Amino acid sequence: MAKHTGKRLPSTPCWTDGAWKETELAGGMGWIIKNAAGEVLGRGAASRSHVSSALMAEALAMREALKKAKELDLQSLQVF
Repeated sequence: MAKHTGKRLPSTPCWTDGAWKETELAGGMGWIIKNAAGEVLGRGAASRSHVSSALMAEALAMREALKKAKELDLQSLQVF
């Protein structure tokens, strides 16, 4: 078994947000990833139909941000 050293990789901050319109079962989402200097590494926004809840809208926003983080080969992400 690998021994844990207690060292952490520096985390890249990522903010996500989702919104839900219950009457239309529609959601909106957005996310942004910045480096330690505050420079934008990636961002996105979208709207979707067939979103069943506010939690689902939040999860979809996070999923899109995680896909971009993987594309950028980020090793450690701190999601807010």
